[in-house]
Amino acid sequence: MDFSSYKAESKLGAPADRTSNVKISNPGAAALANEQAKTGAIFLNGLDRLRAEVQTGRVMQANNEYNKELLDLTNELRQNKEQDALDTVQQFDEREQKIRSRIQKKYGSFLYGEAGRKYDDMLIRDYNSRRQSMINYQIGEAEKFNDTVLKNGLNDVANLATSDYMNPDNVNGAMNKAAYLVAQRYEHYGEEKIKQMTRAAQGNLAAQVIDRAYANGDTGAAETFIEKYGSVMEPNVLTGYAKNVYASRMAMLQETTAKSLFARFGDDEEAAYRFINSEEFGGTGNVNNALAWYKDAEAQGKSLGKNQCTVGLNYALQAGGCKPINTWAPTAWEEAKNAGKTFTDQSRLRVGDIVYWNTSDIKGEASHVGMYVGNGKVCQSGDSGIRTIPLSEYTVVGFQHPEGRAATPEERKKLFTAYQQEKALRKRFETQARQQVTDAAEAEFFQMYKDGNADPSAYHAKAIEYAGDDPKLFKSIVSLGNSFASISGKVSGNKGNTKSDPLFESSMVKMMTAGGYSNADVLAYIDNPENMVSDADKAKTMKLIEQRNQGKGPFAYNWEGIKDKVMEGYQKKDKAYVWGNVHSKLIYDIDKYRREHANQDPARDEVVRMGLAALADSYSYTVPGTWLRESKEKVSSADLAAVGIMDIYRNPNGLNDIFLRDGRQRRITDAQLQRILAGEPVTMVVMEE
Repeated sequence: MDFSSYKAESKLGAPADRTSNVKISNPGAAALANEQAKTGAIFLNGLDRLRAEVQTGRVMQANNEYNKELLDLTNELRQNKEQDALDTVQQFDEREQKIRSRIQKKYGSFLYGEAGRKYDDMLIRDYNSRRQSMINYQIGEAEKFNDTVLKNGLNDVANLATSDYMNPDNVNGAMNKAAYLVAQRYEHYGEEKIKQMTRAAQGNLAAQVIDRAYANGDTGAAETFIEKYGSVMEPNVLTGYAKNVYASRMAMLQETTAKSLFARFGDDEEAAYRFINSEEFGGTGNVNNALAWYKDAEAQGKSLGKNQCTVGLNYALQAGGCKPINTWAPTAWEEAKNAGKTFTDQSRLRVGDIVYWNTSDIKGEASHVGMYVGNGKVCQSGDSGIRTIPLSEYTVVGFQHPEGRAATPEERKKLFTAYQQEKALRKRFETQARQQVTDAAEAEFFQMYKDGNADPSAYHAKAIEYAGDDPKLFKSIVSLGNSFASISGKVSGNKGNTKSDPLFESSMVKMMTAGGYSNADVLAYIDNPENMVSDADKAKTMKLIEQRNQGKGPFAYNWEGIKDKVMEGYQKKDKAYVWGNVHSKLIYDIDKYRREHANQDPARDEVVRMGLAALADSYSYTVPGTWLRESKEKVSSADLAAVGIMDIYRNPNGLNDIFLRDGRQRRITDAQLQRILAGEPVTMVVMEE
């Protein structure tokens, strides 16, 4: 192929955009150009997708950050409670705007186009969801706040009502105030809700007023409130109150009757028993007297107020010597009906019978009561006062015969028991009163003794002054005075008398019990030469001290049952031995108690408590060594007495608690005891009181 002409033209340096007349056919170059164009398009498309993915990732990151801060915000705002939470939604909106603005600023360059629209959709969705939760939370806390306001208001109303519950206007005002507070609280809930909650609030208020009256013993006031406000109380709550107050009323009636029986019969149980079981006492009472009360009240135009039918009936029944019924008429009817005491046959109706009517919307409920007068008329206490109305005025539920205060054998038995309890109570009061007088006389006798008064007539005159017209009291007080006069006479005027005094022993017993003399006091007295106590009386005194230390003779205590109660939980083999230690400790404790309480014995429960304390503190395990008190062959009582030791006990620490003749108490070891018996001087540890 000749390229000369092509070469020659090429040399001319033709411009690049000049059209050549020469047609060159090159398929490879065309294919390469086409591939390069495709590659460029793919690259551009990939770059767009990359940009979109990056932007989507940033949008998601922005949304996640927004969500996190919104979650933190809602959690923080949920810490606000009740009143503090009432502007929760407003706080949420204000702070959400700041969060949104901050994130928009941070991610603004990426939040455009399709990704921006997606971000806005997610933001609106999340915002609405979180805001709705804040709305619900604020509503819930507002409800709690309103409940708290209502609760506090009702508490204030209850305090007002119970502080002056005997004032009807005060209680009625509190009821109205409670209704007003409830209406305010539930004003947007509808009439039925307000009625429901008002009834609950007033019922609770009525219960508190009844509780206060009942706690103060004002059974009559409690009965009045039950009947007046029973319609707003829950039936089961009302029934419980009615039964409790009625039981209290019957107990008070029984107590009052027992007092009147004791006032009439005194200690004559046989006469009281005959009267209680006679027709004169029981029976059905006197219905004429009951009706007379109604008629007199009606003549006076008397009114007991609204919802007081049972209160009026009970006044009449008690005026007739009859048993009152339950203060809530529906409960009274049910109790009487269940006991088989009611009837519905009008042909059996007689003057003085109790009439039960239904005046409520509840079918068959006995909501009103009265007393049948005869000729189809009934006396009753209604809203318009006490007046007589036709039997047919309301729907009759049934009738009941009135009962005497002790109609059944069981009731008579309970009443006789109540009379016996009243008698025993009076005896205890009498004994306590006599003891108080005796204690006062004893204190004055002791002062006379310390002043050196040895005139028996002076003690005798004081005994008459204290005893008054009570011969039993005079006998005990004059005996006490003689004892002090005898001792005082020895000190002041009989210094040369060394004969045994027949009254000396009894006088010393009184000094060691009622007089509160310790062993040391007694020993100091008999050893004082001024008192000229004979050897025989000294020997008697030493014997008394020994009896006192052993809890015997005039210092004995009734131990029946004490050991069993104290030691019932102790199961070790040395139980008998340990009880010996506890018993010895109790003797000391009882004697100390008597000296501190004018010779009164501690109660048995107190002795058990002392014993348990001793068992737990010192005697609940085996004592090491030998208890010298039981080792008579080693150390005799005579050996101990020779060195001035009156008694000795082994304590849990392996030491010996000794009681010396001079009244002192010391603690020594076994070795020290042997040295004392050998006549050697020993330094002893003082025992703790």
